[in-house]
Amino acid sequence: MLAAGGALAVLAVVGGDDEPPAYGPVTLDPDRPDPFAWEPQREDEFIARATAGHSHVLYEKSPGGVFATARRVERWRPQLEDVAGDAGVDADVLEGMVFLESAGDPNARASDDLEGAVGLTQILAETARSFLGMKVDVRASERLTRRIRRRGPVGRLLARRREVDERFDPRKALEAAGRYLETAEERFGREDLAVASYHMGIGNLDTVLAAFGEEDATWAQVYFGATPRDHPRTHGLLSGFGDDSATYLWRVYAGREIMRLYREDRAELRRLSALHGAKA
Repeated sequence: MLAAGGALAVLAVVGGDDEPPAYGPVTLDPDRPDPFAWEPQREDEFIARATAGHSHVLYEKSPGGVFATARRVERWRPQLEDVAGDAGVDADVLEGMVFLESAGDPNARASDDLEGAVGLTQILAETARSFLGMKVDVRASERLTRRIRRRGPVGRLLARRREVDERFDPRKALEAAGRYLETAEERFGREDLAVASYHMGIGNLDTVLAAFGEEDATWAQVYFGATPRDHPRTHGLLSGFGDDSATYLWRVYAGREIMRLYREDRAELRRLSALHGAKA
């Protein structure tokens, strides 16, 4: 859930006994910037803070710790760069998505129900079939998954499951995510909005942007600008998702930053992991 529209720039002012609370502006030192108010010139600062503020879950929940997860994700880098190049998307952003979605495990499942999200890029069965053109036979995939659970990750069983359910095929999962981002970026005209839509869906993002009503808005502008006072309908939509859709982009960026540090500054990554109280 988006806490107070990303950045709440208002406080409740209580009236008389019979009056409901009213929203009013915060009184701030005029010589100092309002730390909550959206300002286009501070977008990079807002993005950096949002990314840092939502990175804890990646440090805390990454299977085996961030170093183990980064090693798993790193192995897909050559394929990931090929796919990103073909789709015209940012390889580092796509890598951040893989870090967040599956922690680099091509056999990852969101639940035992294989109609749900599975694979390296955690694609829903219906989305895979109807939107991304993937072969997905859920019943056959479930039968093979039960056999894999009983017998262990036998190579031929994993290979057969990749044939009947292409979401478990790492290359095809990456290609499908690349196609999604390419399509979404054509629709919204911006990479940040395309990535945000990967979690909430293109239709939901269309609704959010229509409610926000400002042309050429970035996701940072929507996220931080959708306060109960200034954009109450947008704030209600974002709060109503209840599934972290609004913060998805920041967590992808956090995954991207972890992978950058893994390649360029492991001492800093170790320090941050300790700071978050997480297993390195």
